[in-house]
Amino acid sequence: MFFLGIDAGGSTCRARLTDKAGNIIGHGKAGPANARIGTDKVFAAIQTACEQAFAEAGLGPEEHVRTRAGMGIAGINRIGAKEALLAKGFPFASVIINTDGVIANIGAHGGQDGGDCHYWHRQHCLWPC
Repeated sequence: MFFLGIDAGGSTCRARLTDKAGNIIGHGKAGPANARIGTDKVFAAIQTACEQAFAEAGLGPEEHVRTRAGMGIAGINRIGAKEALLAKGFPFASVIINTDGVIANIGAHGGQDGGDCHYWHRQHCLWPC
């Protein structure tokens, strides 16, 4: 069993592959993957980053079916974006998709309870609190 984490943002898409013990065995990086650029481009960026992570780990595509993937994707809360992306057909045993903000919060708090608040003005974060 393997676990794949995807951070798909507006400037880069990063992948990290771990084994069941939590050891990092592969990394990947691709271009932008914000949902606003379109499902095909997001899927391609995720696919590129994943292929790099599996290659670094010395694993072939046959291992995808033994992999559980969790993805945080910028803009995925746009109407229909998540459904359209899932319809592309990821090859993994399971896929969970949420926003990049959710995975940032999980990472910041190590999976424990916590919060994140920002003061937003004209789509720019002015003050994290």
